[in-house]
Amino acid sequence: VMPNEKVLVVVAYATLNNNNRSQFFDHSMKVLSHVDAEKDALLYSIRRSLFGGEVWTFTVWRNDESLKNFMKSKEHREAMRDNNKTIDSMKVKHIWTSYEMMPTNWSEALKLLS
Repeated sequence: VMPNEKVLVVVAYATLNNNNRSQFFDHSMKVLSHVDAEKDALLYSIRRSLFGGEVWTFTVWRNDESLKNFMKSKEHREAMRDNNKTIDSMKVKHIWTSYEMMPTNWSEALKLLS
């Protein structure tokens, strides 16, 4: 990736209820393994609160098409379907930026949700 090349940054935040949290995280691990297989996924990370029900994801994509392919994947569709009752609320932010200006850590990524 060239420094001035545009990339798509996606940061998501969700609050979870107590309904099947372990299932949610099992699905998350499967989904992340699928992200790893996407050749145009440049960066991905997930984090969760140690206690409580908060989870964040941070991904960077080379293009829109790769994100769409990921969202259509069996793993992602199953996770969204099965976790529908576990997610209380969700906020997602998509931002196009240059590769050199993209967030490179969680502190920077979380500012995008503000």
